[in-house]
Amino acid sequence: GGKQSVGTVLFSDVRSFTTITEELGAQGTVKLLNDYFTIMVDCITDEGGMLDKFIGDAMMCIFGTPVAHDDDPDRAVRAAIRMMTDLNVFNDKRASEGKMPIDHGMGIVIGETAEIGNNVTLYHGVTLGGVSPSEDSENQKNKKRHPTICNNVIIGSGAQVLGPIIIGENAKVGSNSVVTKDVEHDKSVVGNPARYTVSSEKSNVEFMAYGISGEDDSRTARVKKLEQDNEILKDRLSKLEERLKN
Repeated sequence: GGKQSVGTVLFSDVRSFTTITEELGAQGTVKLLNDYFTIMVDCITDEGGMLDKFIGDAMMCIFGTPVAHDDDPDRAVRAAIRMMTDLNVFNDKRASEGKMPIDHGMGIVIGETAEIGNNVTLYHGVTLGGVSPSEDSENQKNKKRHPTICNNVIIGSGAQVLGPIIIGENAKVGSNSVVTKDVEHDKSVVGNPARYTVSSEKSNVEFMAYGISGEDDSRTARVKKLEQDNEILKDRLSKLEERLKN
């Protein structure tokens, strides 16, 4: 099973990126980002951090997950300082080649992480969010603020699982769903707000990439029913046409 821990997240992005892309064009922008990210990622990994994702001209990096260190916040700060100094070197090189310098902004967030069990599948863009510590902060002391994801859960692309809730074993969360309440084991949920779509007796279905199968989704079932009805009507029309010809 999983455990909750404290993580440190570093965000950075290029300043005035739209202006840069307009000046450099598509190929020049790609070349710039490749050179820039190569340098910045080295700053992160050399301090034991992990690149989580690129978001256009931005990057999100994590310290403390999956391997925690006692000084993860310090590592993130050291990485940020090196990113600034290495950017200066990068800009000096660009200036010597007659190219425009670039600037970037950074931020570091330190806080508890979600608790994730074994054999959990999270597709891209999933958010496992906690209650903001600024809301009713006195009552949040020593209390869990982030979700618990139990074993064998599948969470589809773009889904948001928010607050100190529990997603039960073998549950599935559909793409772009927003979940703010506990999900029972062996159940599937979709929508905003998320709602159950299938009884537990029917939940043992084939794995699907985006969290739910066709049999799980009542909307898909209705579309299939309409298609079947359409085929029946087409068959009846064909028979009527044959009768009229005779």
